[in-house]
Amino acid sequence: MRSILTIFTLMIILLSSCLEERNETTKRCLSVNEALEEIQTLKAIVNSGIVAGRKDCTVYAGAQIYSGIYKGNQVFYFINPASSLAVCGSIAYNCQGEEILNRALNNQGWEDFIVELTGVEQLWVKNP
Repeated sequence: MRSILTIFTLMIILLSSCLEERNETTKRCLSVNEALEEIQTLKAIVNSGIVAGRKDCTVYAGAQIYSGIYKGNQVFYFINPASSLAVCGSIAYNCQGEEILNRALNNQGWEDFIVELTGVEQLWVKNP
């Protein structure tokens, strides 16, 4: 019985150390509250309905911005489901506001991105 308790205790210690190590490798650039003010790309979407580098993109009601962790780094992504232009529909950005993935240009990459994304938090929704 004592050996079972010892093994159980060791397993808990090993598991908790793995979880702590995993948390330490996550790189967050901003708090969720700061992101919409500090990242100019996101700020432009929210304040003026402009999608960086795409003058023909309109931000429609129902558009959303999320934050999450992807491959250990904080990322932000924009979903604009009512857009008829595919390049304006789903875009992921890094902490500098640079586009890192666009669903229209890499659908399989987008699907992999969504599957691997963790810690997702909604930051903004455009209301009608």
